[in-house]
Amino acid sequence: MPSQTQYHRFGGAIYWRVVDLPMRAFAIEVTMDTYHPRLVKLQDRKPPTHLYIYQHEYIEIIEGSLVVELEGRTYLVGPMDDEFVIPPWIHHRIYPALLSEHRNLKFIMSGSTTVEVYRLDSIFFHNWYGYQDQVVETGESIDIIQVLSMFDAGGSCLSLPWYIPFVKTVSRVMGVVLGRWIGSVFGYQPYHPEWTND
Repeated sequence: MPSQTQYHRFGGAIYWRVVDLPMRAFAIEVTMDTYHPRLVKLQDRKPPTHLYIYQHEYIEIIEGSLVVELEGRTYLVGPMDDEFVIPPWIHHRIYPALLSEHRNLKFIMSGSTTVEVYRLDSIFFHNWYGYQDQVVETGESIDIIQVLSMFDAGGSCLSLPWYIPFVKTVSRVMGVVLGRWIGSVFGYQPYHPEWTND
């Protein structure tokens, strides 16, 4: 059964709920008010490029348009398109299409099942949206170790520039060494109760 609880960030510009999809590790229905002042203010700041280690990510657009950057290629995905699949170990990022005729962007994001402990799940998205909201709200600088710790716990890693040799392996090692090991020495936690539970 779909969750009746809606979680929100950025002053209501983004909200989501957990839904059930068979054969998926998690699924969330995300709605973004692309005309909301918070998102309009951030429209020139794209999310970081990243990759997943173990899981496929699936995106189904219900309303509006979503931009998917995948290994240097850009796709515009809408409700008439098939479910978009992002395989593991592929550099990518997603964000709302600018100047869309639809005020709301609504999509279902889900991930394939895995036995791995460090995996993409709804808890990761609670914390990732929560951390971004905190940074925007307080004006603080992004703490790269906190981000690496969070992404590592979510079976993900940030993408480094393409010209670095063995860039995917180096990205992964950086996430484990800085995010998991060094981060834990200095008291970093990937997930926080205030972000996980509204």
